[in-house]
Amino acid sequence: MVDTTLSVLFTDAVASTATLDRLGDERFRLVQEEHLGLLRGAAAERGGREVKSLGDGVMMVFTGAADALGCAVAMQQAVEAAQRRGDNGLALRVGVAAGDVTVAEDGDVHGSVVVEAARLCSAAAGGQILASEIARGLAGSRGGHAYTALGLIVLAGFAEPVAAVEVGWAALPDGDTLAPVPLPARLARESTWRFVGRSHELQRLAESWHATLTGSRRVVLLAGEPGAGKTRLAREVAVRAHREGALALFGRVDEELAVAYQPFAEALAHYLAAVENDTRERMLHLRGGVLGRLVPEMVDEPPEGQIEAWAMVEGLVDWLSAEAERRPIVLVLDDLHWAARPTLGALIHLARSDRLGRVLVVGTYRDTELARTHPLAAVLADLRREDCVERLAVRGLDPDGVAAFVG
Repeated sequence: MVDTTLSVLFTDAVASTATLDRLGDERFRLVQEEHLGLLRGAAAERGGREVKSLGDGVMMVFTGAADALGCAVAMQQAVEAAQRRGDNGLALRVGVAAGDVTVAEDGDVHGSVVVEAARLCSAAAGGQILASEIARGLAGSRGGHAYTALGLIVLAGFAEPVAAVEVGWAALPDGDTLAPVPLPARLARESTWRFVGRSHELQRLAESWHATLTGSRRVVLLAGEPGAGKTRLAREVAVRAHREGALALFGRVDEELAVAYQPFAEALAHYLAAVENDTRERMLHLRGGVLGRLVPEMVDEPPEGQIEAWAMVEGLVDWLSAEAERRPIVLVLDDLHWAARPTLGALIHLARSDRLGRVLVVGTYRDTELARTHPLAAVLADLRREDCVERLAVRGLDPDGVAAFVG
């Protein structure tokens, strides 16, 4: 266990029982997932770590009080915008407290500050953020929030009243919300089989994802024989991240084509087709329009002449790093055992680029088809030296996974 100082945030959906009765189980489940996705997306933007999900709410921790309060405001704004769009968003109340806590080995957080944040959340009304005076003091002027002093308020379980404030927030004007990019078709396509097993692999991938949310770049390479479930596992990770507000991208290398940068071109084309015109134009004009070579169908006049590999891969970094400032990214690169050398070179460059943060690359390949002279074999040897790269073997299901699959 570790003793440290953290800011703790609790959320709760208001009148969720009445909403469940009105919508029914199936529709309410979808609304609940969308609601939690909005909350997680706001936390991802501010380095929050989710400790646990509490049905209709979440418990998050932050290293800085300003980040916790900013996240609370962003959560309220995201939920309000969803309600304004008619998405049946659940009304939200938030509580924030800061102070010394104990972090257990499993990541859970304990201490009176945790209870204080939960009680502040319970005392808040729908659309309200209540914070302890200590959290407000630690945040100082950072964030530019408006506070209304509430004086001492009585919280259940506390012998003494707690000094609290209400954190002011305003709805975002129309058009200021970050428009979601839909899942790529190959990720959105539902399997007829429910995903089961893979608890160890999912845990390792979840750890990489949480590191990504704190600003790191991570590359996880899934290796296995044909049909082992590599792509399905990668899809599960990307879909879960997308539900939390991440940008999910997908690109596959086709055996018959294996052209340069093929999976990156597929991912870029999906992204550009979904974003606003000004964003599309800005990306297509990076480094003299180098990315236009990957998606010639989207530009009037693709650049002429030879483009150096360095310019191309730096253009990819420009694109991903710019987007990662807005939201975290999961990029799935499927069937890398068929990739051309320029594609593999771009993968190495992404893994080594210090300009890239909040990006998780999940690559899949068949380790049964890698001779020592295979281009990917040399790349894997190079990547072994990178701290941000991890290789996971995807084998058959364990006994529990087999039982769940049969069931």
